[in-house]
Amino acid sequence: MARTKQKPVRKSVKRPKKTIEKTYVKGQDPRPFLSGAQPGIWASNHLEEAQQCRGWKFVATRTIARMCSQAELTVHRLNDTTTAVRQLEKIDRRIQKCQRIDNPVIRKYRIEHLEADREKWRRRAYQKTAPDSLKPEREVADPTSPLVKLLKRPNPEWSDITFKYALVQQIVLTGVGLVWCIRNGAGVPVELYVIPTGLAIPRMPTPEFPKGAYWITPLNAWGQYSQDLWNTGLMGQALLIGCTVDARDVKKICWPHPLYMTDGLSSTSAGSLWIDLATEMDRAAWYKFQNAERPGMIFERDPLIDPSSEDMLQFREDLKADAAGTPNTGKHLVTPKGIKPLPWGESAAEIDYVGSRPQVRDMILALDGVTPIACGIAETSSFAAYFASIKQTTELSVQPMLNLIAGELTEF
Repeated sequence: MARTKQKPVRKSVKRPKKTIEKTYVKGQDPRPFLSGAQPGIWASNHLEEAQQCRGWKFVATRTIARMCSQAELTVHRLNDTTTAVRQLEKIDRRIQKCQRIDNPVIRKYRIEHLEADREKWRRRAYQKTAPDSLKPEREVADPTSPLVKLLKRPNPEWSDITFKYALVQQIVLTGVGLVWCIRNGAGVPVELYVIPTGLAIPRMPTPEFPKGAYWITPLNAWGQYSQDLWNTGLMGQALLIGCTVDARDVKKICWPHPLYMTDGLSSTSAGSLWIDLATEMDRAAWYKFQNAERPGMIFERDPLIDPSSEDMLQFREDLKADAAGTPNTGKHLVTPKGIKPLPWGESAAEIDYVGSRPQVRDMILALDGVTPIACGIAETSSFAAYFASIKQTTELSVQPMLNLIAGELTEF
């Protein structure tokens, strides 16, 4: 019998589908620059901006910082009973396992697919609970949660009020707030600090710091350090011992700059001419008081009579005793022979630019969206006008600032 040849059976192997990443960029990927993920050059001198915290700029900064510091802190989390949250936790564990794959191609492929699934379940987790509900499905976190305790006491020295005040102060003055997160051995955040933006210098990425770093130089710490004690130094002996902080542990909070995406645009820089105008007005008023000659009374002597220095001294003492002080107000003045009093036009030593100073003040306050009434300047006695002014400051400055900080710290 003739044997029929059987065709070999081929086993079907499931191969992963190739994902095509659509991109139209030639050269280096600009996404890190456009997102401001890495430290870059500062668009302005933040140290000089922080030193402008005086005058009406200080009043506006203090008003916003105080109002933001009084905001109630609430921590929410997704409901653990939802399927979406459980899927997110499962995907996170699978991503951690994929990090240990040796083959870089397979590792990248699996992580990309898991990240896509994670984004899908993340959107589903934040769906509305009901058609008429405006809040995502979440619940208030337990007050004993480590995250709640951390935000209530960011570090051993500061309370949450001080932390929020310092952070908002940096954002208003320099346009950028830097939050340094210190983690324990397990990678859990345990302390939060606000880094003065004016003392932070961005560093480029290195093998040790792949995302870049910040060099912190405490220029405001005047002193000289020795092994035994701390010695107070002379002015000019700055403490040059700084430190380098990994950018992966620093969260940058800012309103984006229109050109430099690695920096924020501060109102101090945007309205620098207005601030300089107010400063020059204050200096002009100060030097007017310093340089102006304001004598009490002017007398004209008879050219035919030449009194001695003793007579002039005695005349001044008699004049002070008979005409100076509140009890001698309105008394007639009798001068000795040869001395004639001249009329002195008493004009009040008013500050210059009386009409334009309130206008410049309102311009500086408008840079940060603060009304004069919110700063303590009583312009009206109506409670409705007072409430409307406070509402305007809250809606234009305070609430957007709190939303910015909450959104950035949530994703950190």
